[in-house]
Amino acid sequence: TKPETPPPAPPVRKGVPHPDDPADEAPYVAGDALENGGFSANLNAIRALVREGRNDIALKRLRELLKETEFASAQYRESVKLLNAIAGAEKPAAEETEEYVVRSGDSLIRLARNRRISAVRLAAENGLEANSMLKIGQKLRVPKAPGPEWSIRISKRARLLRVWRGDELFAVYDVGIGRRDLTPEGVFVVREMVDDPPYPKPEGGIAPAGSPENQLGKCWIGLGDRQNRATGYGIHGTPDESSVTKNLSAGCVRMRNAEVRELRSRIPVGTMVVIEK
Repeated sequence: TKPETPPPAPPVRKGVPHPDDPADEAPYVAGDALENGGFSANLNAIRALVREGRNDIALKRLRELLKETEFASAQYRESVKLLNAIAGAEKPAAEETEEYVVRSGDSLIRLARNRRISAVRLAAENGLEANSMLKIGQKLRVPKAPGPEWSIRISKRARLLRVWRGDELFAVYDVGIGRRDLTPEGVFVVREMVDDPPYPKPEGGIAPAGSPENQLGKCWIGLGDRQNRATGYGIHGTPDESSVTKNLSAGCVRMRNAEVRELRSRIPVGTMVVIEK
């Protein structure tokens, strides 16, 4: 599947902010809400739990600490580094499964969306590739019941992308946004996900995966509107990871390649994405 064509890049030199860009090119950092000694003691205690292999208790306490911590503050950013490390190292929880017989019109993406898991995970648990075609009558193991709803909230000002699983904060990633405030705000849905995508260059032609001209990096997560119509915008990797946290894109949301692939492996197509100022 080819990714949807992103909006054309503004006519400015690569890596150089546009004159109309906001003056604050760096992410907004809020003031710390917690007294540093108490905060440090709490975070160190959580790190000790991780070293002891008690990740479940560490996650619970870390999420409680994050609720008390000012969003986008230095303390918040330090805490979510640990959150990401724990979540990234954890294997997905085992779910009760049932046998499913593939019917006409089924696909991995559709089945994964109905069970609220990623197509990558559903494929792996059935010994398949994520882009495998299914055959009518094929037997799969699928979760017996849908899991919690995934959602994403992106703060343009803080340059942070938060991932939620139900009402639990799951991970937080740095992002880059569009120059001249071109990244749109509103409610979107994940419409498609493509690994190693080709890049339709604004001046014409295609930059293949791995090309230094390919601005989409290792993964493209295309966004649709509320009716799931293509918007041309997406969340994607980048060949220049120094552009993450800056306003240098043509409007899409940039992530580090390893992190966008990690995100793609967690969320299903259909995940709600809220982009806010």
